[in-house]
Amino acid sequence: MISSWIRRVGAAGLLLLGAGCGQLEGPLPLTYSTSIQAQESLADKPLLRATIQQRLTELFGPSPDVMRVPPGAPLPEGGARLAAFAILGDESAEARPRRVAFRTADGQDEPIRGGYAIYREQCMHCHGASGDGNGPTAPFLWPAPRDYRPGIYKFTSTAGSGPDSKPTRDDLRRTIRLGIANSSMPAFESLLTPNEIEQVIDYVMFLSMRGEVEGGLLFLAQDLEDADAETELSPEAVAEVAELVFERWRSAESNVLNPKVPRPEPTRESIERGRRLFLGEKGLQCYGCHGLDGKGNGESFIDYRSFVRAVFEGNPSREKILALKEEAEKANKKWGDDWGNPIRPGNLTTGQYKGGRRPIDIYWRIAKGINGTPMPVHLGSQLTSDEEVWDLVNFVLALPYQPDLLEDAQPVAPGEATAGVAIGSAGSAGH
Repeated sequence: MISSWIRRVGAAGLLLLGAGCGQLEGPLPLTYSTSIQAQESLADKPLLRATIQQRLTELFGPSPDVMRVPPGAPLPEGGARLAAFAILGDESAEARPRRVAFRTADGQDEPIRGGYAIYREQCMHCHGASGDGNGPTAPFLWPAPRDYRPGIYKFTSTAGSGPDSKPTRDDLRRTIRLGIANSSMPAFESLLTPNEIEQVIDYVMFLSMRGEVEGGLLFLAQDLEDADAETELSPEAVAEVAELVFERWRSAESNVLNPKVPRPEPTRESIERGRRLFLGEKGLQCYGCHGLDGKGNGESFIDYRSFVRAVFEGNPSREKILALKEEAEKANKKWGDDWGNPIRPGNLTTGQYKGGRRPIDIYWRIAKGINGTPMPVHLGSQLTSDEEVWDLVNFVLALPYQPDLLEDAQPVAPGEATAGVAIGSAGSAGH
């Protein structure tokens, strides 16, 4: 297992100058994050800041060009796919880096580019060198590129929410392969081989794990004094924080939220039950965000005109976004996600869904919500069974083909009878 320094030797011939203490010189001399320097609670605590930076360097390496894979990090092959060259843990730091290769099906050794190299070529311009979502094109994109460092991913299949709902590798693989509809995230299935996609997945996970450990150390340090740095942020204490992060990622594959019953046929009865749930039966009130017509213009969100003015009119700026936030909060309206970026509820009449259009994808979005957004967990709260979730799935998938389902729709109170609506079967829609 590669458990020590892993790095890519780039065009400038960058070299590792020591066993964790060398200084990087070359085309990308960036640290992963500026949050340590920007953290207000540590502004007057230079020793704590320096200790956190030192611990992160010891665990993960000093920069994106020079990486270290911590022991226990849940990456295949010990993280060997992160880079094109590696110095193995049982060799001295002066040893010549080995070219990383994998055995193909026909028995040939195939050198790899490494997740960092592919990410730098295909992903960095949007997601940033450190995975902070602030690449050079990011200010001009909506929705904003994902910041990987908090470890929160919107579209997952796993139970829980926020950082506790880690994506599986298949979740990440699907996003990279197919892209995200109605966003600037393209489909890479025709640009990258399956092996290259796996390398990118490894690197994205690496960026997230490093960012989460940094966040954990900042949380620990906020109530400490400089004199406590060495004892409270010892290598042993930092290893405990890292293991908590690694365990969340490690358990993702066994934490998939699988329906207890299969999807029923999209009969008119199932679609009508889903329609009533959408309109407020059982207190669900999907229409509050998605609108009574399902077009994403619900009353609980900031009005569409204000959103367009802040996001699309004139040059992009953080000041305009903050003004939108202030306007929304004064009006008691929703406006953005947990990253501080403006969002809009999905238009359910178009048949395009950012988290995927398979029935199981819609099930996950309804049952467990969308991490980092106002879309909440529904299964176990307003919805008490998988059957109810599936009825909503059948309704959502039928709506683009039967727009009259919400014609002149009005909210439904629990137990209230509604006038009949002509509903057909969704047939094969969504399959």
